Amino acid sequence: MVRIWQIAPGPQQWRVVVAWYEHDGANLLSVAWGRDGRSLFTGDRRGRVARWDVDPDTERWDDGTIAQFAKVGWEGLMAWVGDHRATVTRIPSWIDGGHAQVWTVRVAPDGQSVVAAGGDGTVSAYEAVSGRVQWRHVGRVGGAFEGLDCHPDRKIVAAGASDGTIVLLDATDGSVIDRLTGHEDDVAALAWSPDGRRLASTAGGLRLSYALAAMVAGPDMTARIWAPRP
Repeated sequence: MVRIWQIAPGPQQWRVVVAWYEHDGANLLSVAWGRDGRSLFTGDRRGRVARWDVDPDTERWDDGTIAQFAKVGWEGLMAWVGDHRATVTRIPSWIDGGHAQVWTVRVAPDGQSVVAAGGDGTVSAYEAVSGRVQWRHVGRVGGAFEGLDCHPDRKIVAAGASDGTIVLLDATDGSVIDRLTGHEDDVAALAWSPDGRRLASTAGGLRLSYALAAMVAGPDMTARIWAPRP
């Protein structure tokens, strides 16, 4: 389920004001706002990237539905969804199923492109409005890309791989600019600093099951800050 919360002061602050359910049953693993604030991009466990158009100001639920949903616990969620199928059903404006899992979705700073990191070792870039594939970068066979972030100024995409490397890609065509080595585990998260002068990374893999919930130690539990070479 995608949930949109109101954080502005008011009667519904900190409540879900509109939501929709992915009836195909795929776990939604990542979500990113479009720069217009009226589109959302998601990646899911079935390998799909999708764009959803929504205006939280005009499409929000009525106060009664908002109050009712606020009382629904996780045990009653599926029953509520079944009783409100029309309310929680939304059709994406486009969808692409060209991956295995899609761990991370990011929107380019100019808002024109969307980039996705796949568990099949592929990074894909899409035209944000149409969903047209602009390029795909295929990494090491059998590997996966997990962490992902777009440089705020330059056309660079940083992608974290399951072999512990960070690949810097040209955002215009997906070609490799550089590779950063040093982590000893899956690079699960990446973030450029707002001024674009530093790249932060963390490793340790993805914890998405009860069987892995207790795994709090591994070969690499570090956070690293990278700076461009002179």
